[in-house]
Amino acid sequence: MHVWLVGLAALLAEPAPSAASELPLSLQIPAFLKALDFERGLTINESSLVIGVVFDPNDRASVESKDRVLAIQAQLTRLRVRGKRVALEEFAYTPGRPILVADVLLLTALDASGVEALSRHAQSAGIVTLATDPTDVERGMVLGVESLEGKPRFVVNLTAAKASGVSFEARFLNLCRIVE
Repeated sequence: MHVWLVGLAALLAEPAPSAASELPLSLQIPAFLKALDFERGLTINESSLVIGVVFDPNDRASVESKDRVLAIQAQLTRLRVRGKRVALEEFAYTPGRPILVADVLLLTALDASGVEALSRHAQSAGIVTLATDPTDVERGMVLGVESLEGKPRFVVNLTAAKASGVSFEARFLNLCRIVE
């Protein structure tokens, strides 16, 4: 009962989602973790899966989105990917500076050129990318989540996934909206 109340309080305390995403981050983050269980090529070498939360320190909306994602960290203590603990770490986005220390990158609000540059970098490094804004999947991020009739639905960019070495199970892809 206590866990349920804590979860409800977190959902109620979370600000309304931005216009870019209809789903609150408190639903998106656990959905992303579940989706990663269906990625056949994901290897987790350490005791935890490190998800780098990428944000633009000069953009207030991006910083606020990053802060909301990191606030969810306490809820992730029981959520796991392939039995491994999940650790969220913040990474300030600097154009031209690669981010190579995370297993997965979770993108908060960046401008279109930043999204495209980050996706190219991640693809060349073989890093899975997640986008809190499902339209960023069309700009090169691998995976996003959108609302379909009030329920979460994944969006997968197959071209970006292949370029990153990401291989989702067919049964997962059958449930997704695919973009290329």
